[in-house]
Parts: sequence; structure tokens; C-alpha cells
Amino acid sequence: MSDLLRVCMVSTSARRGGAGRMAATLTHALNAPGIGVRATLFHGDDSVSTGDLIGLRRPGARPINALLARLAGDSLSLDFGVARELVARSREFDIVHLHNLHGYYLNYRRLLEGLGGRPVVWTWHDMWPVTGRCGFSFECTRWQTGCAPCPYPAYYPTAWIDWASRDYRERTKRLLGAGNIHIVTPSQWLAGHAVLRGYSSSRVTVIPNPVDLEEFRPVQQQEARAALNLPSTGSILLFVAADCDDLRKGFDDYLAVVERLGVRGVAVGRSSRASNKLVD
Repeated sequence: MSDLLRVCMVSTSARRGGAGRMAATLTHALNAPGIGVRATLFHGDDSVSTGDLIGLRRPGARPINALLARLAGDSLSLDFGVARELVARSREFDIVHLHNLHGYYLNYRRLLEGLGGRPVVWTWHDMWPVTGRCGFSFECTRWQTGCAPCPYPAYYPTAWIDWASRDYRERTKRLLGAGNIHIVTPSQWLAGHAVLRGYSSSRVTVIPNPVDLEEFRPVQQQEARAALNLPSTGSILLFVAADCDDLRKGFDDYLAVVERLGVRGVAVGRSSRASNKLVD
């Protein structure tokens, strides 16, 4: 019998978005020789399985659930047997490691009910677990008092009818009392939100997102600047986001800081403002 620690990872995606790519990166890293872990990532990208990535996508599930979520919030989520399959297959593993539970690919309530009291690690990648609907609340603090009414129904996950207050109560009942779940956040900021929401600080651990050292490695500053054709002197402020036009990423704040400090800015990511005079 193998003495490897067997970890069942669950994620909306293995390729798209920061959360999905992070789950895949972590899975591959855990499976490196000498770590003592055998990790498998179950994801909702497609139904194709390759190596340690197993697809659980059901044809039509995402558009159907996206429509149901707009009309009825969490209550009508259909996962077409995904939660049941995950519960059954997770019995082969020692630990279940959850990532994003939103994304229209499963019914999170059925999954948590099926897992029962098994040890679960849940890595948060956004604010969805502390709110009644959204993944990011902007300046809204209603998630601390019940999420009623929701001021941003158009933001993901989009809502045509506001069920945020009801789903807030449902998440409170199912998540706050689940003592078998230990929460991991990539930042102190999100950990603080978890505690404000009512989670015990003893159930929350901050672990920054890992970096794939096969792709990225530290080098001398002058070497890096020369390779990127940047000035050898002076301060440079870097901004990185998949989509700089996404208001949640703070690109406007970054531009304001660059202008105020009078430093050179370098932005990496898609943007309709790529030619902004303040940044390269």
C-alpha cells in the first residue's frame, strides 16, 4: 500500500482564470518527486482527462446553470451528477482540497453534504464565500450584515432577481458551521474578511499563491532590465493582471500612483489603454 498522501483537488477550471491555473500549478507541484503527495485535480473545463487532470464538465451544464443563477440564485443549481461523482471518487483520497465552488459547474451544497465530516481544505480565490452572491464587493460592506439589497447585480455571478440575502443566510448555515473545513486565503486581506464574516481565526491560514519556479526565477535587477529593454536606473512600478480593464484589478489606482510618484510604469496584461502615456 502506498504511503503517499492522496489529495483530491476540485476547481472550476484547470486552464482559465487565476484560480484555475493556480489549482493546476499546485497539483503539478505536489506531484513532483520527493514531495510525498499524489494529487489529482477534478475540474469543470471539459470532460477530457489527461494525467492528473480529470474533466467533469457536463454538456450544457454551464449555460443552463448560468441562466438558473440569474433567475434564482443558488437554489436551483443543477450539476448533473458532478457532486455525486466527486463524493464517490473522493473516497479514494485522504484530503479534499476545494478551490472555487462557483462557476456553474456543480451544486456546492450537495458536494458539502456528501463529504460530511471528512477533512477539507478550501482555498479562497475571491470574496464569494463571505457574500451572498458576488465574487468581489467593491466598496459595499453589506456582506457583513446580510447582503440586502445587492447594489451590483450585474457583476459576476450576474443576477436578474436579487436573491443575495437568502443565499447569504444559506451560506452562513452551511459554511460557518462546517468544522471539518479549514480555509486557506492567499492574503491577509481576505483572511480578515473571513474573520469579519464570522469564521474563527483558528480555521483560517494565509498561504500566498505559489510561483512556478520552472517558469519564473529571480535574476539580478540589471540583467532583468537589460533583457526587457528598461532603463538601468530609476524606480519602476510594475502592474500585472490578466485584464487591466477589469475594475477589480485596480489599474486606475495604479495609474494614479504612477503619476503622483513620477516614476516609470510597466503594465503586463490585456488593456484597451495599452498606449497610456504613463506606462509601457
